[in-house]
Amino acid sequence: MRRNRLVLLAIVLVWSPTDGASADSEQTPEREAGDVASVEADATAARDLLKAFVESRKPGDLVSNPDLVMERARKVGAAFRKVYQYESLRHRLEYETTDRSGYKAPKLAAEAAELLDRHDTRFAWESEPGRLGQFRQKSLAKLHAEQVAQFVAREGFGWARMPSPPSPLYWEMPSAPTIPFAIAPHDSNQQEGEEVESLPKQITKYDLARLHADEPTWTDQQVERKYYDRLTYDEKMKAMFETYAAWREKHNPLNLPSRNLLFDSHDDAVLDFGGSGRNGYVQDLDHVVGFGSHSMTKMPRFEPGPIELRYWPNTSKEKPVQWIVTQLQLISLLKYDTPNAYVSNTLPKMADLQDAHLRPLNDFESASLARLLDGEQIALDIRANRIRMLGALRASKQCLQCHQVNRGELLGAFSYELVRAKLHGS
Repeated sequence: MRRNRLVLLAIVLVWSPTDGASADSEQTPEREAGDVASVEADATAARDLLKAFVESRKPGDLVSNPDLVMERARKVGAAFRKVYQYESLRHRLEYETTDRSGYKAPKLAAEAAELLDRHDTRFAWESEPGRLGQFRQKSLAKLHAEQVAQFVAREGFGWARMPSPPSPLYWEMPSAPTIPFAIAPHDSNQQEGEEVESLPKQITKYDLARLHADEPTWTDQQVERKYYDRLTYDEKMKAMFETYAAWREKHNPLNLPSRNLLFDSHDDAVLDFGGSGRNGYVQDLDHVVGFGSHSMTKMPRFEPGPIELRYWPNTSKEKPVQWIVTQLQLISLLKYDTPNAYVSNTLPKMADLQDAHLRPLNDFESASLARLLDGEQIALDIRANRIRMLGALRASKQCLQCHQVNRGELLGAFSYELVRAKLHGS
């Protein structure tokens, strides 16, 4: 109950600029992007003002003393508008406006084109009503809207009129954590092992059920109805565990991830890096509110086998990882005269990479980049104990809000290195 009341009070203070005036009229001049110290100082002051405002509120005081409450709310609203000023991203992307007379439309293999369509759909879904990305975009937009003051000042504060009301709860995105890479185990560095010509196929819980039941023609729906629905949880997991162990011994003795898993894990990393909620509200390239630098927030997983077995048979503890990420570096393609990789011992965070050391691409990355430019989405070098992968970062529709490129164009790439946590057979 108290949480709901705080949310409602916060909505009032956001949408209460001076009566009949635009919220923009109370803004300070546009802040230079990247002025971190100034932003943090203003944010601290705004939060302190909000805390004091909430703690001073008493039941019914909006009715008994509306002028005082609204005046305090206006001050808090003005403080937050100072934090969330419009900024221009044009200077960050000036390198994209260089001469592109020789530009050629990007090549896209069928796999890359399908993935790009999926990204467009995913980012559009994140911006639909009821999604976090939409809440944050709408909340930041309302902060600078002219007509909101009159609307909110009415009885009921507009709450019933908006099923999913914007709120200060969605203004700030938590800072992306700094996630270091694991140090490769000593024995995994001794040798890469022999080159692997082909990877195992992806196997799911449905495949395992068809194997266990000896019913290769069953659809996934038939597996659920005729197999899994008739077993207890323990029976189902035991059958899956034993069937997978037998399948792996025969078809994947090196316990390698499938190409599908590598592809999907890279896709998850791309979506994490470019998540729409972190972009804030983009009116145009020169008017952006609440932009957060692209960052990865979680370490990709490359564990072979069905995800359902990750906690089996010990359901209270996750199994140790089989493959660990020792490198995931961002490669810049457009900013410099030649492609370069940002050197970092942590997952990519653009805010931390501005002063990072640059290195030229190695032989694998150079050869793989040519394949990505030719339309492929990932390029692989598989050894028994080490996997290298270069994965494309292509411009989806969402990227075009800021990036001055064409849909499907290669903006950059992720360079991965995975090593076996424990050498096979040791």
